[in-house]
Amino acid sequence: GIHRIRMKFYHTSISRLKRKLCTKNIVVVRFTMM
Repeated sequence: GIHRIRMKFYHTSISRLKRKLCTKNIVVVRFTMM
């Protein structure tokens, strides 16, 4: 239930960030890693 929704939202958000922030991908990844 909630877990599936969270996982879907998480994956969709990551894919969107990767597609939108192609150039700033490195910065986003570093910030997320920290």
